[in-house]
Amino acid sequence: MGDAADDGQVLRYCKLPFCVRWMLIALTGRGADVLLRSSDIERVISFYGSPNRPQAEEKIPVKPTRLVMQGFSALSPLMDLACSRQVLLANNCDPNMCQPGVPMDVILDSVFADEPPREAGSPVMESFCYERLHFLKWADKGFAGIRTIPPCPGTLNHASLLWCLARWVVRGRDGCLNPDFVFGIDSHLAVLNGLGILALSVSLLETETVLLDMPIQFKLPEVVGVRVLGRPPPLSTHVENVLFVSKFLRQNEALLKNRFVEFLGPALEHLTITDRMTIANTSTEYNALATYFPIDKITLDYIHRTSPSPKRSENLEQYLRISKLIADNPKPDLVFNEIIEVNFDDMVVNICGPYPMVYRTVVEKFPQEIRENLSKRHGRRAMYAADITTTVTYETEGQKFTLGHACLLTACIPASANASQPMAMLACGLLARNAYRHGFQVSPYIHACMSLRGGLNAFYLREANLMTALSAIGFSLIGLDDSSLERQVFSPPCLTAEIAKAQLITCGVMSGTHTTQCCDVILSATTANFTCSPPLVIAYALAGNLAIDFNITPIGKSAETGESIFLKDIWPSKEEISWLQKQVIYPAISREFSKEIRSDKDWADIPTVTGASYPWDPSFTYMQRPPFCNLVPKPQPLSQLSIEGGHVLMYLGDDVAMHHLSPAGSMSRTSPASRYLSSLGIEARCFNTYGSRVGNHHVMTRGMFEHKYLNNRLVRGVGPRTVFLPSGVETGVYDAAVAYRSRNIPQIILAGFNYGIGASRDWAAKGLVALGIRAVIARSYDDVHRSNLACCGVLPLQFLKDESGEKLGITGHESFSLLLGKELVPGQALKIQLNTGLVFQVELRLDSFLEVDFFINSGMVNYAAYRDLNKALA
Repeated sequence: MGDAADDGQVLRYCKLPFCVRWMLIALTGRGADVLLRSSDIERVISFYGSPNRPQAEEKIPVKPTRLVMQGFSALSPLMDLACSRQVLLANNCDPNMCQPGVPMDVILDSVFADEPPREAGSPVMESFCYERLHFLKWADKGFAGIRTIPPCPGTLNHASLLWCLARWVVRGRDGCLNPDFVFGIDSHLAVLNGLGILALSVSLLETETVLLDMPIQFKLPEVVGVRVLGRPPPLSTHVENVLFVSKFLRQNEALLKNRFVEFLGPALEHLTITDRMTIANTSTEYNALATYFPIDKITLDYIHRTSPSPKRSENLEQYLRISKLIADNPKPDLVFNEIIEVNFDDMVVNICGPYPMVYRTVVEKFPQEIRENLSKRHGRRAMYAADITTTVTYETEGQKFTLGHACLLTACIPASANASQPMAMLACGLLARNAYRHGFQVSPYIHACMSLRGGLNAFYLREANLMTALSAIGFSLIGLDDSSLERQVFSPPCLTAEIAKAQLITCGVMSGTHTTQCCDVILSATTANFTCSPPLVIAYALAGNLAIDFNITPIGKSAETGESIFLKDIWPSKEEISWLQKQVIYPAISREFSKEIRSDKDWADIPTVTGASYPWDPSFTYMQRPPFCNLVPKPQPLSQLSIEGGHVLMYLGDDVAMHHLSPAGSMSRTSPASRYLSSLGIEARCFNTYGSRVGNHHVMTRGMFEHKYLNNRLVRGVGPRTVFLPSGVETGVYDAAVAYRSRNIPQIILAGFNYGIGASRDWAAKGLVALGIRAVIARSYDDVHRSNLACCGVLPLQFLKDESGEKLGITGHESFSLLLGKELVPGQALKIQLNTGLVFQVELRLDSFLEVDFFINSGMVNYAAYRDLNKALA
């Protein structure tokens, strides 16, 4: 923890949760870019480690050791950084002095996400992604510390890439090691918490702040411990283990919201690395900041097996042990705000359906449930059969089959996220292999299929040499998407006619979390459809009937020995699955990852641009130089930042979300953005979405406030309309903003409670700057959006308690003046005067002196450029 820590602090440090230890060492170690003061360290340890911890909110300055970003989201911060570099060039300084504040990995997997498929052989230069890739390839070479991961052909998805980007420790600027403390905005980033690496999702403007080499103010969250007890039931799979734990966490959402969640307890050994990563990735479902699994023997085993060299993994383990970041005490004496317990002894293996799919039945009780349902005329699960003894005989290829009620006709394993979990696929392959060794096959009238869409299922099975076993027992391997399953599922026409004549109740079973409607489409040939885990789909397909009791009824007789074989005899053990994953899957993923990032042809076809400054191409329609950085950045005197005669552009109510403010989705053909693109000769079918053109501020500015349900109190009705107050004419929001700017009239926004709630969007703040809006006056703010406003240089002001525009009699047609004094202090009271004579006070919601500096410099990009310019001129 550095020289600042004394023996007393070390003793209290050892009682801290591991996620807090990880963050604290990352921020105070010798290699850290931001060294906390001794008082900051004491505040952190006291907040987490003292029995009588203070209840007051605590904030500390933090910077991550690394950023992990999608190519799509990395564009905006990198473009602003490129503009900061051009400031140095314009002032005859070395542009290479402007570098990213922290290293950043840019995964380009998502750059093609919103692109229609190109024709075969079509060069990437004809793709609209070309402009973005062109810039990102320059950034890869032009900036130190930027590493781009080219789009992968399909075997590895984004989560797998993050898997392979795990580092655990990184070197600081002085060469010293630090725990890898990661920031990003991607929802999949949370998987790193399952590996013991603390990774937090933050807003895009917060990532830009640290990229510009500045810390952000981080509110210390409380930590809830989750003690795992018990042992999963024998027929459970790792998918069900994950779903059981995730459901428990969702049930405790009120307790876990905005907190760190850390796992502990003896039963953690039943959760594999992939289980932990999947559970960690569900943190957004219960609004936890992070769901953290400390490094233990399972994590260390993964590190050693995937490390490029034994020496490197040994050194890493030694560093982690010295830093006390390994959870090797079965009964840790740690201090949590609260501890809750999840017990695997309470877990049961379920089968869901038929009406609705959320209705669950324990597998052991399912045969009895089926028989009862066949006798029900009414009810949600009724599968009434007039004569439960009815059978149908079907003969094919010299074999005769007798089908009764609850017989199985279809068995599907789609390529859903749960089905593509490595352990589930390995369990399927091993179960098929064991069944085939005894000569078992799926009956020919049952259509059994597995989708290999995306390549992951095929990858796991191929590497483990288990794909042939599935084909051998009668499963069709479909290399298409899930929608193709509907075309693949069928029954012989003669059998279908016999079933209809006898009014036989037939069943289908599939894996995953699909809804009833989805199952009824895919399994449309059957009467009642159910979902269960992927290995159970195979088990039921081999049995041929859903009414089977696996405990007392054998799957069949072994072709070799003639003995009765039960499901428990061929069900793969968890130890066998785990061994196969460690020995085969882990090394294969690392090997495949290295191969694919070298082999992407589209990335190789992009011309490489060299030079310290990016050559912005005015003909590009997806990428244009951003307007948020002045070539001669200079702090403004407060007198020049005062607002005189400002007019209200928008008068909004409560709970206005960021997606109401910022451009999103497709463009209306009559919108200002569409008119702009048409003026460039672009056809309407090529407009694409606002998100795809996020690099072009001309489009994004015109898309501000374009939400069709936005309610502006200055006009009647809803939509992107306002009143240009000098003339009283109702017009579009963008057109009014342009008219105000042409007359040098400042613009403001009035709002109610919870202004800027919802998912963070940088353009909800950047767009206000581009329109010329100087300030927002609201009753309360979402804290992320308030911070974003401060970062962009827009003044966030708040009505005093129990005051609002309505209570003050403000109509929005007045003009507003705000005179700033000689200095600004966070939280100070300011006076606003209207042309009607009304004077009222507001609270300045710049919550730190750094945010005050951002405002004085017209935003953090200008602030960073001015700082770098001063360093270069010194």
